Amino acid sequence: MRFGNGIVMPNTVAGAIAPFPRIAGAASALAGFLQMVAGALSGFALGRLHDGTALPMAMLVAGSAVAAALAFGVLRSSGRGRRRPQSNSYSTASNAERM
Repeated sequence: MRFGNGIVMPNTVAGAIAPFPRIAGAASALAGFLQMVAGALSGFALGRLHDGTALPMAMLVAGSAVAAALAFGVLRSSGRGRRRPQSNSYSTASNAERM
């Protein structure tokens, strides 16, 4: 899990700040703050639901997965989660046009 988190989190933060290059520091700080708040709220909820079994943790993981899937669906349907095509000087189409 640590290996996967180490691969995913830098890309997530880079994706979160890419649309805001002029305020990249503030966007990165906001992404870190939201990550810490989500962790704190999850930890608090897990502490309140703890009953000596693994069921509260399983429910928290499942709930987080459902929330992530819903957020992804909402962003995709609104068009905000779609990337806009960028001009790439190394693409074969632009190289073919230059020749």
